[in-house]
Amino acid sequence: ICVPGLMAEFAVIKLDYAGLLCSSSSSCRTLAENNSSYVIEALGKKNCDESSLRFTLGRSTTKQEIDRALKIIKKCLAE
Repeated sequence: ICVPGLMAEFAVIKLDYAGLLCSSSSSCRTLAENNSSYVIEALGKKNCDESSLRFTLGRSTTKQEIDRALKIIKKCLAE
């Protein structure tokens, strides 16, 4: 998800502290300096490169887990 103006690396720490794990980088982004995600660029979201969070869902992810995650995300972003 992209939240314009969000400092994603800081948000990852806040969310981790609240019990929700995520990443601040795209899985298609390389570690090379100043190299942004080609997928985010292809979506026309160049400004989301530093303000995106990546969450992973699996087959066993329940609706209750998603609802809990959404509550945590909303709370952390509101602070």
